[in-house]
Amino acid sequence: MKFLGHIRTRFGLSEIEVPISSEESLMTFLDKLSNLYPELQPVIENIKESSSEYLILINGIDVNVHGDVNKVEIKNGDEVIFLPIVHGGIG
Repeated sequence: MKFLGHIRTRFGLSEIEVPISSEESLMTFLDKLSNLYPELQPVIENIKESSSEYLILINGIDVNVHGDVNKVEIKNGDEVIFLPIVHGGIG
C-alpha cells in the first residue's frame, strides 16, 4: 500500500504492507488499516464517506471503474494507492 501527496507528508507514511489472508472487501480492508494505524482514522473515514477527495487505485486501476466501491474486493499482493485529488483554481 502506498500513500501519496499530503498523506505521505502529514503522517510520514509512504509505503506499508498490510497482510490479507484471502480476498476481502475494500471497506473491510480500510477498517483494518484504521485499526492498525489509528492516526489515519480521519483520512480513512473521509475516504469511506466521499470519494471526491481521494483517488484509490488498485493495481493501477481507479476503484470507481469497478462500479459500486462497496463491492470492490482486494487480495494479498494487490497494490493499493491512496492519492489525494488536488483542487486548484483561479484567485
